[in-house]
Amino acid sequence: MKQRAKELGIALVFLPAYSPNLNLIERVWRMLKKHLSDNAASLGFDEYSAYADSYMDSTGGLRQAEISRLMSERFQMFAEAA
Repeated sequence: MKQRAKELGIALVFLPAYSPNLNLIERVWRMLKKHLSDNAASLGFDEYSAYADSYMDSTGGLRQAEISRLMSERFQMFAEAA
């Protein structure tokens, strides 16, 4: 795979096995979990599920700035070990 990627001019970037800070969707899950744990602790499953759906449905407009900050690709890069 490395050889074929090199032939095609593709730069492979290997991430640590567990790197939620580099996985953009993990940031959204963290935001959702925080919001739900702060506001829906006493709800039953169906109410909780509906509340989560409602929250995520509103992310396109109401929470656009927050989502944009979370989804930035400003990562700290380290040089490869020699």
